[in-house]
Amino acid sequence: MLIGNARNASHSVTSASSPRLEGNHVCVDNVRFWSMVAIVAIHSLTAWEVPGDAGVTQNLQIAFIQAMKFGTIGFYFISGFLLGKRLDQYSAAGYILRRLKKVGAPWALWALLFTLLPFTKRIMLHTNSVSDASALAFQLWHHALDVLSFSAYWFVPNFLFALTFLLLCKSWLNDLRFGAALLGVSLFYGVNIYQHWIPISHTTALGGFVFYLWLGHWVSRHDVTVFSFLGRVKVWKLAIAILIAGSMALAEAYFLRRRGSENIVNTLRISNQAFSLLVVAGLMKFRRVTWPRFINVRASTFGLFLIHPVLGVILCGLLAFANAHGADSLLRSALIDSSRLWTGPLTGICLWAATFAAYYGGSLMLTQALIARPKLAWMVGQWTSGESRSPKPISNVSSIAAFRRAGWLAKRGLAVNGGTPRVRKTGSELVFQSKLNLPCRRSACDPPK
Repeated sequence: MLIGNARNASHSVTSASSPRLEGNHVCVDNVRFWSMVAIVAIHSLTAWEVPGDAGVTQNLQIAFIQAMKFGTIGFYFISGFLLGKRLDQYSAAGYILRRLKKVGAPWALWALLFTLLPFTKRIMLHTNSVSDASALAFQLWHHALDVLSFSAYWFVPNFLFALTFLLLCKSWLNDLRFGAALLGVSLFYGVNIYQHWIPISHTTALGGFVFYLWLGHWVSRHDVTVFSFLGRVKVWKLAIAILIAGSMALAEAYFLRRRGSENIVNTLRISNQAFSLLVVAGLMKFRRVTWPRFINVRASTFGLFLIHPVLGVILCGLLAFANAHGADSLLRSALIDSSRLWTGPLTGICLWAATFAAYYGGSLMLTQALIARPKLAWMVGQWTSGESRSPKPISNVSSIAAFRRAGWLAKRGLAVNGGTPRVRKTGSELVFQSKLNLPCRRSACDPPK
């Protein structure tokens, strides 16, 4: 019954459509969850245009955005961490093809939808004019380039480029000199914000994030040493370091604003790179679940990323429709002249919170609805055809506790669920199996005994 209990306990967090991970990396899921929250929060903060004379409200917007600016580097780090755990199972080409299937195909669908949405009305008109059709095609092409470079969908092509480059250099992945060279590229982009040698936007920085992918891989290969070090660091010391780095990054943002910079909250600012790493270290230090139990973090995160920009466009379209067709006079005046909404910071905070709730909540519900339908689950990166037969990992605290009890019985030769227990040691992981072929792994970042 112990294995059965562990299996049931894990169902609330890990569904059959969850991608299989080698090990119970609770700390990785902590980074995954909060990084996605941070990214959706930033897009909620920037959904409304705050006028330059808004004063306190605009400064508050900049501060909130900076506080959330760890999400992108967090995702690169955990992607590298998982790469380190899986790379031995696949060839470089096999791993890339697997990523293209699970990441590239869903991304192409939602990016295309995001590109076409603003042109839906014109496309549906079915114009017979050659000049109108060519003008529409020209505008679509340039809008598609903007989507690739400046929308939320820039991340996947950049990530696939970084992943391909790293796998091409597979023989040097354990060389610290290689990591130092990649760090130099990331720092170069931080200096470039001031020098303008090349375009400064982090969304077009093809080599700017490769270091963090490599760093995640390196940490996964030395996880016992790294997590032992994190375990010795006092929480209050890490919190102070995060506050200092965050304050420095915020000060740099204000400095860039005074210089007239186009992107004052660029992710690759050197101060923000330090801030992001410290936040990720803090989240990795938490070796217990920090997300709501009703959210399947592993299965839902990619869907949240893909869907929330499209949902934002749809919500903006609904507001425009309400403005044009019989909206309340007070609402219409607010939509026409939105500057009055930002006269006080409390109104801004309420608008941002409502926008975040709509973006995150709506995207989560749609993601869960797609995951529940096996034929549509691929749209959010859940390819279940081959993985549904794979053993499902245990990923919450109660499941891990059940695993430990099962392991205790196994070491004493006692049967569990009528099966013949087997325990084996593989590297830093203890693996328990019964006749159910259900692996239960414990890694360096799982809850301590």
